[in-house]
This record gives sequence, C-alpha cells and structure tokens, in this order.
Amino acid sequence: MSNTATTATVYPLAWQAFQELRLRLPNASAFGTALMLTCAYASSIGGILTPVGTPPNLIGLGFLQKLAGVSIGFVQWMLVAVPIGAAMLVAHLLWARRLFGVKGGQLLTMATERLKTPMTAGERNTAFAFGLTVALWMLTGLLALVLGADAPFVKAWERHCPEAIPAMMGALLLFLLPDHRQERQTLTWKEAVRIDWGILLLFGGGMALGDAMFRTGLAERIGTAIRQLPFAETLWGLTAWSVAMAVLLTEFVSNVAATNMLVPMVIAAAKEANLSPIAPVLGATLGCTLAFALPIGTGPNAIVYASGLVPFRQMLRMGLLLDITSIAIIWLLLRLLCPLVGLA
Repeated sequence: MSNTATTATVYPLAWQAFQELRLRLPNASAFGTALMLTCAYASSIGGILTPVGTPPNLIGLGFLQKLAGVSIGFVQWMLVAVPIGAAMLVAHLLWARRLFGVKGGQLLTMATERLKTPMTAGERNTAFAFGLTVALWMLTGLLALVLGADAPFVKAWERHCPEAIPAMMGALLLFLLPDHRQERQTLTWKEAVRIDWGILLLFGGGMALGDAMFRTGLAERIGTAIRQLPFAETLWGLTAWSVAMAVLLTEFVSNVAATNMLVPMVIAAAKEANLSPIAPVLGATLGCTLAFALPIGTGPNAIVYASGLVPFRQMLRMGLLLDITSIAIIWLLLRLLCPLVGLA
C-alpha cells in the first residue's frame, strides 16, 4: 500500500481511537496534533522501507536502471532503507516528545487499542496476499546472497520471476480469495476501477521527461552546474547535496514531480564527475519522500492537514526539525551502509 493510501486509511481510525481515550489524557489537544502528524510522518517513513512503498522509490530505481544501467534488488534496497526508516521513526518520536510532551508509550497505547479488534476475513486474505508478494520479492535477493548473484538458478529465477510477477499474483489472489462473511471476493472489480490508475501515466510521463532531459543535453548542463557546488565532485559531497536539494524541492512541489526532475540531474552530475550514481540517487530518492514541513510536500502531509486537525504552525515547526534531521540521517547511514551492501 502506498504511503498516501496508508495515511488515508489510518488517520480516521487513529482519530476515532483518540476520541475514546481523550478523557484519560491530560494533554489531549497536544496529543491529538502529535497523533495526526505521526499518521502522516510514519506513513512517509514507512514508505521508504521497500521499493514499492512510495512512488519516488520506483521512479528513482527506474531512472537508475534506464539512465545508468544499474539495478538494485529488493533486498539490497531494504538493507539500506530499513535502518534509515528506523532511525527516522526514533527521531520523530523524540521530537514529538520534545515539542508536544507526548511519550512513545501513549502512541503505542493507541496501536494496542486497535490491535484488540479481531481481523476480518477480508483483512486476513489481504494480509496473506501481501505477505506472499513480499516473500517472493525478497526471495530473489536472498537466493543471490546464498547462492551468488551469478549462479545459474538465480539467473533463471530472475528471468522467469521478475518483480512484476509477484505483484500480479498478489493482485489476482485478492480477486480469488472469498470473504464468506460478506458473501463476496476480497476485492471486486467495482472497487478495483476506483484505484488511481492515473498514477501510472504520471510515472510514464515522468520517465519520458527524464529521458528527454538526457537526450537534449539539459540534464548534462544542469549536472555541470551542480558540480560547481562545494565538495560536489566527491561521491559523498554530491550525495549530501542530492539529499538536501531533494528535501528542499519536495517542500514546494509533489514528491513525484521532484523525483522526476531531480534524479536525472543527479545521474548526469555523477557521470560528469566520473562517480557512481547509486548513493546520490538513493539520497535524492529518499529525500523526496522524507519532506515534512509543508502540506504540499507529500500526500500524507496533505491528507492530515486537510482534515483541519493540524495547525499549520505546528506542522511547519515539527516538519522543519525533521527535515534537518532527515538530511543528516540519510547522508550518514548511506555513508555507512552503501559500502557494506555493495552499493558504493
């Protein structure tokens, strides 16, 4: 599920649970604001954990493969992204406690209240389809780690089971698994057609734009300008600038548009400097998702702000602190983890 869809699903449930608990909370107003911001920020943070968690991940990986000829596997991505996500979640909880006086235990209480409700048949079916899909996605990377990336079986598996196959299997299972309580399938076509299929056109249009930027020389020209920045001719200097530019740009345009604009420029700058584009592209891609200060930065931000439950000043204050924190965490952990997993 995308981070935007996660926020749209979770925040009404969180608010309902908060209403049930507010009489027991001494700082109910501050807690409510922190809870809504947590729904948005945790959805964005969780979106970076897998390549399919948020649109910028897929866009960044697509550009990296198309323009630089580099492919990053599902497991490789998670080995880098999961520690970054965990560090960002801890940072968010610490800032929430500092600014709103909210303890992590209070947020866990909200989750516990919801977990007491038994899962429906539809929820169990969805969890099964999702778990199977993720397991198949991870299997390719695990086989490569155990048998070696060049093993014949691994090559055959990658050829016959690309990442699109598990995704299609998971979707088909939702159409096949029955929900006996409601006397229907878990997912019906009437529900499926309401999915925002236009996002696929947005992906395709963005990829075409990035390709045109390379063919016309615009990306190379901008990449040359990026190289003139201080320390941008070193790998980790360029990575730092990529992360910072991504976070800043995403505050003013959507994260999908920011990724489509920025990643081709970063790849061009890396090629001009004869550097590996992997770490700078990962930094730009992750930075485009982890923007927290303004409502227009990401879908989750827009959803919770549109609810009218989060004052703009509170989102700006908390978001700016997390923006600065995210730049530091992304750069530091990329610097530590990329060499360990063979991405630098």
